[in-house]
Amino acid sequence: MTMYHLSLATLRETCERIASGAESAYRKSRTPDEAGAVGAYAQGELSGIERLLDEYPGVSHVIAVYRERIDALYSPASSVPLASADEAKP
Repeated sequence: MTMYHLSLATLRETCERIASGAESAYRKSRTPDEAGAVGAYAQGELSGIERLLDEYPGVSHVIAVYRERIDALYSPASSVPLASADEAKP
């Protein structure tokens, strides 16, 4: 396995952590505004990574997969419910 392939694997792991964190935080959100803030933050993280690594082939494609996953949470058709007040307590 080349360094390039190892780097793409690391990128996928990082994006997975960002997306998983966004999904978890979304489930704990009590309002659409809270949920939207989480989504915006996660998308910002992905954008920052993409800007740093945009010269490497495959990076934009990997990030696009996770960007779509996060966007799906925040679409009006999302089936993932927001937390109730009791569930959202830390």
